Amino acid sequence: MSVQLLPAGLSAHASVAASSANLGPGFDSLGLALSRYDEIDAQTTDSGLSVHVEGEGAGQVPLGADHLVVRAVQRGLETCGLRAAGLNILCRNVIPHSRGLGSSAAAVVGGLGIANGLAVVVNAGWMPYYPPALEMAGLSVADLSPTGFFTALPMEIGAGFLLQAGPFGDVLPLSVPFLRNVFSIGDVFLALGSFVAIRQGMLGKTWKVKKTTTQSKV
Repeated sequence: MSVQLLPAGLSAHASVAASSANLGPGFDSLGLALSRYDEIDAQTTDSGLSVHVEGEGAGQVPLGADHLVVRAVQRGLETCGLRAAGLNILCRNVIPHSRGLGSSAAAVVGGLGIANGLAVVVNAGWMPYYPPALEMAGLSVADLSPTGFFTALPMEIGAGFLLQAGPFGDVLPLSVPFLRNVFSIGDVFLALGSFVAIRQGMLGKTWKVKKTTTQSKV
């Protein structure tokens, strides 16, 4: 597979919540997002690697290619057939390290989110959002970054909505008492698939692929 070099000047942002996964019987399989967020900003450059860390882990974590966010970004880009000649990465960490609150998982997820954002931007993509869902999540248009990357969907959920968002768009409001949230049909399927994969792994089972061959007689 050919590798595409990302141009300098592209930027992406990721915000990842802490998780209670290590605090309960679900261990790393089940968890609950908490209201502590690590923020990651990345920008492509012509060359070099610059990593700056603020907050938790500052002065303790590596500031080079061994940094977990950098490794996740590079792995994500590699999977997408992309490569950055240089990167500037700023990590503003709030999630405590080594406290069972998913700081390492947040770094990996954030890094992959950065890679996904860069891949979408370089391919002239855009992210749809549904204004009522945005309001229900406690956010506003001012919270959406980068500017011009997000496109508002029609207010009425109909043919136009589905044509722009697709049936699995991450934009539907979830009306639950005492909660302000949104949900994604696509994420529901991803969660179910992840649960099945984790269950198979915990039971020591592997997926079996049945091969069929055809024989022709002359």
